[in-house]
Amino acid sequence: MQPHSYEFIESTTIDERLKPYTKSASEKIGGIEVDMDGWYEWVVPIKGELEWEGCSSGEITTIAREVDRNGRIGWDARSLELFWKDMIRMGRRGRVGRIGIRVERIFGVECFTIKVSGNGSMYVRNVFDAWYTVDRIRLLKKIDQFQL
Repeated sequence: MQPHSYEFIESTTIDERLKPYTKSASEKIGGIEVDMDGWYEWVVPIKGELEWEGCSSGEITTIAREVDRNGRIGWDARSLELFWKDMIRMGRRGRVGRIGIRVERIFGVECFTIKVSGNGSMYVRNVFDAWYTVDRIRLLKKIDQFQL
């Protein structure tokens, strides 16, 4: 997968039908209090293991599968494309505030990075939790046991 980026989508609104992620004990990301005016990046690994302790990893497989007990996300070509398109669609609809989506290498690991304003960060995290492939596989369902 070649690194590429998508321009930031400027929207200050949050869709009132969406709910923020509530499976964590606080309004913190990685132990840091969320600044509603700040910018945050969710890093979702595609292929490889990030250096951060307790972080999920990704691998390319022939069939997509949910996160395994080691925190490894199993992407297939179709699920990668669907996730990318769904993140762009979500941004274009202005549902989660300001957002930018990119595929890049971080420490040699291919990742999706989703940059989002503080007020939308936990809403985007909830989208990850609910997102599923066309085969109804929730790739990121159990990711709350690991860090993104």
